[in-house]
Amino acid sequence: MGHGGWTRLGPGLLFAGAAIGTSHLVQATRAGALYGLGLLLFILFANALKYPSFRAGPAYAAATGHSLLTGYQRQGPWALALIVLTQFPVQVIILAASALTCAGLLGALGLKTPLAPPALGAVLLVLAWLLVRTGGLRGLIQLSRLFVAILTVTTLVATALVLPDVSWSAEALAFPPLSTGLLLFLVALLGLMPSALDLSILHSLWAVADRQASNEDTTGERRMAEALADFKVGYIGSAVLAGCFVIMGAGVMHSEAIAPEPSAVGFAEQVIGLYAASLGDGAAALVAVAALGVMFTTLLTIIDGFPRVHSAALVLFQRGEEGPGPVGAVGAVLVALATALLLTLLQHFLTFIDFMTTAAFLVGPLIAVLNHRVLSAEEMPAALRPSAALRAWSLANCLALTVLAGLYLLNRLGAMP
Repeated sequence: MGHGGWTRLGPGLLFAGAAIGTSHLVQATRAGALYGLGLLLFILFANALKYPSFRAGPAYAAATGHSLLTGYQRQGPWALALIVLTQFPVQVIILAASALTCAGLLGALGLKTPLAPPALGAVLLVLAWLLVRTGGLRGLIQLSRLFVAILTVTTLVATALVLPDVSWSAEALAFPPLSTGLLLFLVALLGLMPSALDLSILHSLWAVADRQASNEDTTGERRMAEALADFKVGYIGSAVLAGCFVIMGAGVMHSEAIAPEPSAVGFAEQVIGLYAASLGDGAAALVAVAALGVMFTTLLTIIDGFPRVHSAALVLFQRGEEGPGPVGAVGAVLVALATALLLTLLQHFLTFIDFMTTAAFLVGPLIAVLNHRVLSAEEMPAALRPSAALRAWSLANCLALTVLAGLYLLNRLGAMP
């Protein structure tokens, strides 16, 4: 990795900064609060299942020097067009939901403002966009290092202190009885665990930009090894923290039969309460700031990455190869639409989150299949293509996501009891 060590980690930490957001602070904690440890193994399984699809981003960038978008384009213009058409509305929803979660955390910190959470979220969207436009990629990486490190340490300590309040019996770990409500929750949970699969596209774009900015000239197997080492730090770390939030939700909320609050501010206060219950009020205040920092970092990373996707796609459609594009203009459109969504629709927080995560989940099978295909494409050097075992793993992921999406749609259409 060039210099080596923690300070050299880049796109992998951006991955962690983007992933350790709504899926962890909200969905994983809700899973623990509602079902105890019953969904812990499912969440860890979801992280393992989706690994090959997320790995495709840094792997393809390292092997070819291009983002996954180029790989999609080489499969046919239809593939790239399909990604753009399905991702654009989902990304607007994700931006709005992430901003609303940030607003909820600000409320939990006791910040007094005349603005309602949706309006405050809109302000945060604009602020994040301005910061991204001035700070650049290196600034994002520095922020991710700081806040991910703080939240990781405090979360691990808080989880260790909650463990005595958690039952680890076979009954506690048993999967809860399947119902329509649970199926809908599982779909929403899997949609963003550890994150939506479009993060693999962002990761590949960040990897290309980071390598260009650092002027590194490593090639072949060495480049691949460096890229995957960076990726695994963020991926494994985000999976561990997902488990921690489930345990804290189970130990503090489920054991006391505390139902998750439906409002952004109320739920954020409950999450901070998890830390206060195990670490005390003083430590909880530090964690609250760190949680807000990580959630805002999530907002910064996606508000940087989403415009990169559509800007790069526009250039690919026009020129047939990647190059500089209208990132600023695309970003302004995304921010404007997300702001309009915040101010007019879906102001019920948990409904908002479930809608966003379900939409992300339903697009997931498409991205999983495309990522599986690009890693065996002609432009991938034979020595850097995935092993037979990894390809089988990837196919299992594609199949599982497709089947789950189909079951969900059948249920929604009334074709299932």
